[in-house]
Amino acid sequence: MRRIKLIACLLSVIMTLNPAIIHAESQNKDISEKTKESQIKNESEDHSDAELSIQEVIRQEINELDSMESGVDYVPDEAVFHVDSREEAEETARQYGGELIDYGYGVATLKFNEDIKNVLGEAIRIDSVETAIEPNYIAEIDTYEIDSTGSTNTTYDPNEDLSGYQSWYKEKINLAGVEGLSGDGIKVAVIDTGADLDHSDLEDNIKESTNVMANPENTDGDDNNSHGTHVSGIIAADDDGKGITGIAPNADLYIIKAAGYDGKLTSADISKGIHQAMDYGVDVINMSFSTTGDSDVIRSAIDDAINSGIVCVSTAGNKGVDTKAYPAAYDDVFAVGSSTAFDTLSNFSNYGDWVELTAPGGESKKTDSSESIFSDIHNNSFKTKNGTSQAAPMVAATAALVLQSGHIKSKGKERVEDVREAILKTLNDKTYSYGGRSIMGGLDAGAAVKYIVERKQEPTEQKEEEQVRVGEELFTITYTGSVSYDGRKHVTSDKKTTKTQAADIDILVSVNGEYLTPDQYKIKFKNNKNAASDNSAKGPKFYVILKGKNFSKETKKIVKAEACDFSITPCDLSTADITYKSTKITRSGAVKISGLKYINPLGKKFALRGKGKNAAYHVTTVSDSSIIIDGTGNFIGRREIPIK
Repeated sequence: MRRIKLIACLLSVIMTLNPAIIHAESQNKDISEKTKESQIKNESEDHSDAELSIQEVIRQEINELDSMESGVDYVPDEAVFHVDSREEAEETARQYGGELIDYGYGVATLKFNEDIKNVLGEAIRIDSVETAIEPNYIAEIDTYEIDSTGSTNTTYDPNEDLSGYQSWYKEKINLAGVEGLSGDGIKVAVIDTGADLDHSDLEDNIKESTNVMANPENTDGDDNNSHGTHVSGIIAADDDGKGITGIAPNADLYIIKAAGYDGKLTSADISKGIHQAMDYGVDVINMSFSTTGDSDVIRSAIDDAINSGIVCVSTAGNKGVDTKAYPAAYDDVFAVGSSTAFDTLSNFSNYGDWVELTAPGGESKKTDSSESIFSDIHNNSFKTKNGTSQAAPMVAATAALVLQSGHIKSKGKERVEDVREAILKTLNDKTYSYGGRSIMGGLDAGAAVKYIVERKQEPTEQKEEEQVRVGEELFTITYTGSVSYDGRKHVTSDKKTTKTQAADIDILVSVNGEYLTPDQYKIKFKNNKNAASDNSAKGPKFYVILKGKNFSKETKKIVKAEACDFSITPCDLSTADITYKSTKITRSGAVKISGLKYINPLGKKFALRGKGKNAAYHVTTVSDSSIIIDGTGNFIGRREIPIK
């Protein structure tokens, strides 16, 4: 459904006064021809204005349904729409002659006694209808199931190390290049058929699970299909020497069951699932399913997730066509096709300019084979499957690794764009083809991590300004908004630098345009010690304390209450002045760097720890001659330390 329907919904109040006209913007997500240098979606937009009545919007819906099959592409007797309250949803149900059967996250579901196409046909003739509704589209999981013959029925011991079994896809995506990253601390939501919550590979990594389906038999996310378990295992099966190992084995999993045994999802449940993932505070959402229905309800939920900084990944689909599939075709969602062990396009994979990359998904065959994707299934077991459903979670897991690197400090949509840049700009240069179909560029996890670690960001001096008015006096506090982290403390104002602080911030205070002298105020810092660069709630801030008899007690009190926040620019280990005494590799393989310290610009030394809450680095590579460390937390950059 086009955005015009969403706008029609939002302007329902206006329609009671003038039911004839609304203005809308249509958007077409057409992607320009991809090149190796620019494979990020740059959709061209058609900003033409249109004047459509609610009846004309409904007529568009009917025309779209002409190419769809009732019960296959949409739920025959249901409709969904955005609405601000249950009361408004009930009123819309009355106008259309339907029953409100579900409401949550601003999405209502109506049920009728006839096909939605007939309901819409009747609504065209009703002037009192004020809100546009859309079909409750059906999405399907995108796995090509292998027949239950041959090795499919093999029983695998979950206590056996299966991490190297049929793991060809890890080599194809250059997983070895991630150098020690495991997704630790990154939250990944899997919206799917649920997961085997007691699977020995998954139970430690599953942090939350829920069921967002309408009228669920149970409220947890337990899997009765196996698809969601298979996807979850690809992402984050733990690395404990038993069973398989996922691409991001230490990532936290949040299981959201939105499909049952039949593997079908609806627009309403997908939207609820996305919003549930947002409530969990996840970093990445994997959606291994697709629909041909362009739904405003799903699109809006996706937009909300991306604007909040959540990376979204979905499947291109398994029908071998170039028709757009959703949610993969929406803006800023990774649209993932499937490749084989032989670097060809999977014979089932959808394709087209809107598909951004491939990842291994196997090839459809009548029997199980070593070219399929081996992962967990329900009942604490294992199985091979093929599909874009298996390709998408490899991209989701790679996004988790990129985020864990600690080199993305942006927030909101910019955070998503940074992850997309790292992955899409580092695709391999292969063209995956099958017949007359092709997709250019395959996932390279190692290159994506390397790109984001080595990416040079131009330093910018961010000037911040806070103003406080007290009567006729306007106090203006101007300061540098971004400050460097020096190992322990941050910075103070000019001429107030201590030996433990680096002076890279300027604080100026003026009253009605006249600057105060340093003896007329002092600076009080809060959260100045060991503040975290990735935790804005505990970020450093300061207060201006006015001094002298020139200011009244009330003025001093009001100005003092104004908090001035500044962000932390992490210390770059690749260029920092560091020193150490010695390095040692124990018989067990543990790495010890003795006396590793960072020297700040004022000559103060601070110890750098490799473990614990305030760890500054982790070891990524060890050779006979050197140790390579990567910064973490308030430290970034890579540093090679010779063994001595």
